[in-house]
Amino acid sequence: GDDVGADDLLHRYDEALASFDRLLTLSPNRADGYNNRGNVMMELGRAQEALIDFQRALAINPSFVEAYNNQGNALLDLGRADEALASYGRAIALNREYAEAYGNRGNALSMLHRQEEALIDFDRALELKLNGAETHLNRAMALRDLKRYEEALASCDRALAIQPESAEAHNVRGNVLLGLLRHSEALASYERALAIRSDYLGAHNNRGTALRRLRRLEEALESYERVLRVEPDHVEANLNKSQVLLLQGRYLEGWALYEWRFQLSSAKNTLPVFPQPKWDGKQDIAGKTIFVHAEQGLGDVIQFCRYLPQIAALGANVVFGVNGNLAAFVSTLRCSMTVVTKDIPLPAFDMHCAVMSLPYLFQTRLETIPANVPYLFKIGRAHV
Repeated sequence: GDDVGADDLLHRYDEALASFDRLLTLSPNRADGYNNRGNVMMELGRAQEALIDFQRALAINPSFVEAYNNQGNALLDLGRADEALASYGRAIALNREYAEAYGNRGNALSMLHRQEEALIDFDRALELKLNGAETHLNRAMALRDLKRYEEALASCDRALAIQPESAEAHNVRGNVLLGLLRHSEALASYERALAIRSDYLGAHNNRGTALRRLRRLEEALESYERVLRVEPDHVEANLNKSQVLLLQGRYLEGWALYEWRFQLSSAKNTLPVFPQPKWDGKQDIAGKTIFVHAEQGLGDVIQFCRYLPQIAALGANVVFGVNGNLAAFVSTLRCSMTVVTKDIPLPAFDMHCAVMSLPYLFQTRLETIPANVPYLFKIGRAHV
């Protein structure tokens, strides 16, 4: 057929909407009319309006299987994965052979981080001959999240056998190869994705990570900056750029950018939230109590607690919150402080900060890393 430009397509969707509006004015009880109108709204990226149409279709015909599936798609687009899950479940309860609904429910389960269940749905969709590249690719992403990389790679390759020019499939394949520590092959996959779609920001960001792992730091930096020129607030690219800068010893820039970690969706779900203000390194903290909380792994706490004496030297009372199994070890630090663990009620404090923000707050450069070593001692040999 003829190529249809975006403007033509939008014009056709507008015509379709006008047709459905006329139909529904004449026959307001046409469930299929609302369902079809909802599908056009989805094509136009208007999920909220589409949802209303699918709900109207279901109010008229409560056993309209396709409308439940479509309603699930609209809810998933709106980020309401729990409700989407229920909607796909209704479609499947009405038709146990509904391949698309299994595939879509798998996506909702993946979004809810229920990958094992998602795989069961993807496999059922494949059994029912929903054998397109998308199903294999979604299955690959679930397997990757479960760190079942070899199986994920096989699923990527099946997707690419069906759709060799899928930039997304090459990008996911790169992510799987990174998981397998096959960095050069991952780089080739990202470059294949970018040859197909040069403006694919996710692939530029991932390409940077492959280059970083290969220690090609300047090229990695260029990849991240390519993303940031288009989207300056791209969280992962800012964070990845910070790690390259730190590897290059560019600490002032690197630690400043490393603060982007707080914008990660995973961080927003796991980091503690306090009513007290965050210490920004500038406020006078003499006589104030500051709560420094651990984050990430045990090694990071051991590495960065060396900054606590510098906080105490500013006249602050330091409360240090750590994992229980580190409490005795970090208590050997030459620093007047209170060490608390999760099972101890927090004393009152005026400000807080995360332990890995301390190099940034103290404007660390290579020559100002606190190097009073050793700073931790065998338990029972504390030095105060």
